[in-house]
Amino acid sequence: MSTKYRVKLKNERIVGPFPIEKIGEMFFKKIIDGSEECQVFPDGKWEPIETVSELSKLIVKIISQEINLGQQDVKESETVINLSIAAAHKELTAKMAHYRDEPSVQEEDETEENVLETKIKSGDKTGPFNEFNYKKSSGEKESNSSTKSNPSNSSDDKTVIINKKLATTKTADATRIVDLNYNPKEFFAKTMEKNGPAKIEILEEAEKTPEEEKINTREETKVANVKELLPELHREVELTEQEVEEEKKQQEEQEKKELNALLPPSNEGAPKGDKKKQKGIRPIAAIAFLAIFIVLLVPDEDTGIKTEGEPQYVEVSYPVALEINKIKSEEQYQSGVVEYQKGRYYNKLEAINYFQSSWQYNNENNYKAIGKLLLCYAELFRDAQDRDVAASTIYKIIKLVKGQALVDRDIALGSAIFFYHMKKYQTAFNIMENFDTHRIGVLKKIRDLEKEAEDGLIGESQLAAIDQQLKEEGLDEKEAVALSQKRDEIAKKLIELADAKKINENTVATFKKGAYHLLIALELGRLDRAREIAAKLDQGRQAAGVDAVPLEVYLGLAKFYRYDEKFEEGRALLVEASKKYKDFAIVWLDFAEYILREGNKEKLETLLSGIKIINYERSPYYYSRYLEYSGILMAMKGNNEGAVQYLQKSLKINPSDDLISKLAAIDIGGSKAVQEFLLETKARDLVRKSKEMMEMLEWEKAMMLAIEAVDLCPKDIDARLHMAKLQAKRGYFVESIETLQKLFSEYSASDNVRYTLIDTYIDAHQYDDAQKSLNQAGESKFFNTARYVSISAKYQEATGNIVAAVRNYREALYRDPLNEQDYYSLARIYLKQRAYDMAKIMLGNALELDPQNIDFHLLYARILFDKEKYDAPEVAIGYLRNLLESNPENPKLIGEIGKYYYQSGQMNEFEEYKKKFENLPKKDEEFYRFLVYATKLEEKTDEAIKYYDMLLKISPGDLEMRFELGEFCFSQGRTEDAELAFSEVKKRLPEYPLIYYYLAKIALQKGDVKKAHEMADMEIKINPSKEHGYYVKAMAYLADTVEERYTMAMRRLEEAVARNGNSPEVLIALGDMKYGQNYLDEAREYYVRAHKHNQENPELSRKLGMVYKDIGQGEIAINYFQVYLTLFPSAPDRPQIELLIKNLK
Repeated sequence: MSTKYRVKLKNERIVGPFPIEKIGEMFFKKIIDGSEECQVFPDGKWEPIETVSELSKLIVKIISQEINLGQQDVKESETVINLSIAAAHKELTAKMAHYRDEPSVQEEDETEENVLETKIKSGDKTGPFNEFNYKKSSGEKESNSSTKSNPSNSSDDKTVIINKKLATTKTADATRIVDLNYNPKEFFAKTMEKNGPAKIEILEEAEKTPEEEKINTREETKVANVKELLPELHREVELTEQEVEEEKKQQEEQEKKELNALLPPSNEGAPKGDKKKQKGIRPIAAIAFLAIFIVLLVPDEDTGIKTEGEPQYVEVSYPVALEINKIKSEEQYQSGVVEYQKGRYYNKLEAINYFQSSWQYNNENNYKAIGKLLLCYAELFRDAQDRDVAASTIYKIIKLVKGQALVDRDIALGSAIFFYHMKKYQTAFNIMENFDTHRIGVLKKIRDLEKEAEDGLIGESQLAAIDQQLKEEGLDEKEAVALSQKRDEIAKKLIELADAKKINENTVATFKKGAYHLLIALELGRLDRAREIAAKLDQGRQAAGVDAVPLEVYLGLAKFYRYDEKFEEGRALLVEASKKYKDFAIVWLDFAEYILREGNKEKLETLLSGIKIINYERSPYYYSRYLEYSGILMAMKGNNEGAVQYLQKSLKINPSDDLISKLAAIDIGGSKAVQEFLLETKARDLVRKSKEMMEMLEWEKAMMLAIEAVDLCPKDIDARLHMAKLQAKRGYFVESIETLQKLFSEYSASDNVRYTLIDTYIDAHQYDDAQKSLNQAGESKFFNTARYVSISAKYQEATGNIVAAVRNYREALYRDPLNEQDYYSLARIYLKQRAYDMAKIMLGNALELDPQNIDFHLLYARILFDKEKYDAPEVAIGYLRNLLESNPENPKLIGEIGKYYYQSGQMNEFEEYKKKFENLPKKDEEFYRFLVYATKLEEKTDEAIKYYDMLLKISPGDLEMRFELGEFCFSQGRTEDAELAFSEVKKRLPEYPLIYYYLAKIALQKGDVKKAHEMADMEIKINPSKEHGYYVKAMAYLADTVEERYTMAMRRLEEAVARNGNSPEVLIALGDMKYGQNYLDEAREYYVRAHKHNQENPELSRKLGMVYKDIGQGEIAINYFQVYLTLFPSAPDRPQIELLIKNLK
């Protein structure tokens, strides 16, 4: 009978007994983390899981991918389910309904199917009893709107009752629909008896791996009696209900105040500082311009323009599947197309509802609906109130339909537009180029199939002829099969031809795709490709006529001409666009760019008045641009007070680096608030310039700009954060931490400040402070963010807890799937564990988000090299050489290729690439690291030190490399160089590990016993749990002249060995003292223990030879003497040792 275990969870609940396989499954699904206690059933001793041999080995195998539990089938009887109470379903619903604004179960139609849907935000850690921590929903009954004009508190971690026939589209992207029944068979039987056949649909999110879809990764696992848990559930609900209600009211009031501050004032007037100017008579030219503008804005017929109301944010949500109804799905899709084609912002808001509903009623390969939904979300992304949440949701949809991006224009365009707005231009450009490449293949297929049709090989007539033949009597079975196969082939080709023609249709979508392709190429600086696209667009525009050309073509070409300094052509295009799109705010907002260039204040003011007439299409983004231009207009008039009022609102709705740069040019003046705002803007511009200097490795210039930014605006968080990061980058961790600690004391609510402080603690090896800060963050909102989980993973990786690090990196990516750096970190860990396939998957995700990141490509090459280095090292080298073609002077690529040539023994090629690297104008620190490594292997001490120095000029803050230089010099007997390197580390970070340990050793070599004592005491003070300080203190006592120095030294050595009983140098020192006291057996014991951990130490082999000689065991002594001479061929006492060997024989 196999061993079973019971497990004590973190909340002290005991579950089990389970076989070992089930324990592995619980770890894999993150129900346990390996630190819990377990007991061999039934009466074993409770001990940590990690100390039980077979369990700890299983966990290691799971982490290293040797075992994959993700694909295992789990028996129903063994499934660890969320604690739930089917019997309490109605009572709970009724109890919670009054603060969810939803009907209770008793009020709903008896024939309706109800599913308890638990929206779980994976980061929730509200306590050990997480399953029953209910919160209120802000969803509305029978709501199917994707917009909100006054956003309320919308949280992912809510429990709501969803009536499937009235399901809202406002569904969180982290939704799980789980069966809350403890006895599934009994509950299903009751459902069948009451309602007839029922269907419970489970949403499978695209980005989740199979194992994550089976169970909520953040919930704890409990198996208990339902009746015992029911009272506790009711108590939990009663205790939280009042708190949740109060919290919701406070948050709604706060958000309402913030939103009202952003939306247009009720009097639609200008800021107070410009009221008098507003009342003045306009110039005649402005009146004429306004008259023409208003005529253009007045529609010839009713277009359904909705100018009333406030700007509305778009709410981006992941659609939830409903019961299949293809007829209704098609109706919703067609209604969405009608709204979408109208083209205005509020039309697209309505279209979102229709497309979402279409997919909900038919989610089986309904790519046309999900494609249109993705396209709408991407186009309106800048109108989302919480862009981080919106981005995460849109990315999940992109992952869901990724396979269709080559054949579905809407999916390709929506994906590209999203990455364009996320400033991941290379990813967006790749999507566009891949679609075009595939389209070339489609064109060839169309030509080939049309040729077959012309030749009479395929067509409807051929199908009809075959059908007739199949009906004829006397047809044998073999002929019938052949005819059927031929018919199937023809039908398949006809379908392919129809699909290919659909892809190649020269529709409005084709024009729109070209317009965004142009914008993306411009952002990438691909002017040759941009001109090629622009020429095709302009040719198509002229051929198609105004009515057939979408607005995006005019906007894209106008921006291209502005970029190409063809201002008249761009202006003329927007004038032409205004004839058809006269009530579209974006036309006039882009036109404002041309008026700004002309410096015509009157025309700009008139234009902005017209934009207000159409109420910015009720788009928050358009409204923010209106505010931006209004602020610039105020600045042009010299009214800084008015400019600041407008610009502050604009930046709050739509943060813009470009606007900050423009503001940096505004003269300081006006009220104190105005001056502070303008100073802050100028400071941010200086920060931007400082970052550019960092990229160029101009450290002094970067620091001067950073200091200037902080001096200019001492209260600016971004400027001070940049200063702290720059200090850390240069290795001045003490100053960096002081800057951050002071900043955190002033802005403790800032997640950026908290994150940067913890990150700097980790980089400075101050792990206790990092852990303390992480614990304190548990009481803040930062605790529930992806960044908290990510920085926790970095801490765990730095402290060697790889299991927890992997788990938290994965959790962080679940919360924020757009963080390419976390994918990269996971790939590094998997590579170290030689889990090459997992490393490739993680790195593939990172490269998808940032295709130009050279570090990502270098790691991918390292995976290829490590996997194939003995069989095909050229695979990795070839991969890098291909990259080098488009980056011919990239020092990282050249350096990495050189490394692989060296490591594969191709020395001629290595020397060639080494020369290429040394001739580059810009160097790379990684290659210098490798040159240090190579010259140390070749025992070229002077060259190694030279490369150390070169590396530290490029990266002066690399304290690890500076410390390594000190260790190397010390090992080579270059004491002065070693002391210089260690002192520089001490200057930058006085608490750097082992720094005083080495300084004490150097002092002893110099005979400075007093300083050795001081350094040893400092090492003990900083690292009291380590052995190093006690060891050098003992050595200082032995070098001293005080009485009882041997007794004091022995005490310190005993303290050292108590902290690390496997330290070779401590054991050798204890052996030396015992040998000196003629306690030969004890000396031998210490030497043998030391030898187990340091068999390559020639001096230790010599000591063992001596002690065995003195004990009288000559043969063993001879063996150790021979090992000594082998390890140290040039030993100065070689003649004496050889004589000893001869005498012992």
